Amino acid sequence: MKQVIHAIRLLLALVLLDKDVFAYPSKIQSDGQIVSVKTFGVKGDGQSDDAEALEKAMIYCIKNNRICFMPKTKNFYNIASTIRVSIEPGQSLRIVSNGAVIKPLMPPINSSAYNLTLYKEHIFLSIGKQIDILKEESFNKSENTSVKIKGLVFDGINLKEHFATTTFDTDIFIGLQILAENVEVDKCLFRNIYGYGVRVHNVKYSTITNCKFDNVGGRGATSFAQKIDRDAFGDGIYHALVKSGGIIKINNCIIRGKKAQNKRSRVAITFEYSTQPYKIFLSNLEISGFAKCIHIEEVSPTIVHVDHVKMSDFNFGIANVLNDKSAIYFNNTRLYTGFSDGNDAGDALAFLNYQSKAKIYVDSSILDFNGRQQAYQSAVGLAEVQNSTINGHKTNFFFAGGNTVFSNCTFVDFGGTGISFLGDSHVNYQIIRSDVRKSSSIHARGQKLKLSINNAGIN
Repeated sequence: MKQVIHAIRLLLALVLLDKDVFAYPSKIQSDGQIVSVKTFGVKGDGQSDDAEALEKAMIYCIKNNRICFMPKTKNFYNIASTIRVSIEPGQSLRIVSNGAVIKPLMPPINSSAYNLTLYKEHIFLSIGKQIDILKEESFNKSENTSVKIKGLVFDGINLKEHFATTTFDTDIFIGLQILAENVEVDKCLFRNIYGYGVRVHNVKYSTITNCKFDNVGGRGATSFAQKIDRDAFGDGIYHALVKSGGIIKINNCIIRGKKAQNKRSRVAITFEYSTQPYKIFLSNLEISGFAKCIHIEEVSPTIVHVDHVKMSDFNFGIANVLNDKSAIYFNNTRLYTGFSDGNDAGDALAFLNYQSKAKIYVDSSILDFNGRQQAYQSAVGLAEVQNSTINGHKTNFFFAGGNTVFSNCTFVDFGGTGISFLGDSHVNYQIIRSDVRKSSSIHARGQKLKLSINNAGIN
């Protein structure tokens, strides 16, 4: 019953999310602090190049502490080059809109605060001082800066894509790029973008709320599939080099990846290169169509809270890479594990720790394994699963390589003639106060592997 209530809550949250939070404000209240970009000659007619005029409007608002208003037009804002705005320490930029669409007709000539990849990057809106991405000391340029953006649409429908590319001589696109200490993005829509939706660097407080990412991402060829590694782009939301004590919040968002040629996009939400401790809060999200739903690759002791999130159509639900000190807490979350795509060998995994000792804790969630028969499921780093349902769909999948405690759980259609738990030396699985329903035999195999079942009802 408890799991049913959690599922209903998640469904209601997602229904409300799709209906309400993406509605743009019908009217912008004026208090004398708002300046329309139309004042600077911006057309928004879908043909004129508005990049330079938009830059002038935003720079004026920065210098005069005004709110920059981009009104929705009958057409859209075409840009032939990046809207490039720099902010000095102590300055801020606030942009509000009622659904204005930035939609380049051609790849915009790139002029950005930084380029992250070796691909030919084209950025729609780039905010922040120029930095050297390879020199961490250059990120001090974001001290005491603030960027707030609300109600914009970034659309790359007119731009060509090469999914999945095998060469760095490829155009990729970034809707919004920000280098600032404080970032807020609210009620924005990112769609049809082959590259990245949002990239944020060297932030301390980042909040992305009520946003929608639709047909966003992409993917280069991977070392696993093609023996080369150009899998370096294609994320919905990307954060890097978060400052010490930082707080990242992403909530009430839908993130749907671009798919083509039986391949999913790279990552829905990525965190990389941070060296200092900070916290992440992900809540009320719906993620689908990505190779990785959440990817963490950094040496910082990152603490991640995942609450009321639905993940489906992925290769890896959570991917911990080279981050031994991180801890991820799943609560009221549902992971639908199916099949991997044409870009990766092996089975789709709910949890992946690659050269990582990060710990994963699951509470009051549903792990739904409905892939191929007798599929491998990594339990490396999966420390504890409690008050949750593990649905095996009679596939006889097996957990492997972990030391996991399952307590107060319900196993449905689990087990079979094949192995259920696999491990090498000193691996210990425990099933405590749990129900194993409509399931077959449970088998464990491995040198010095231990499986203990205590106070569990098996039927």
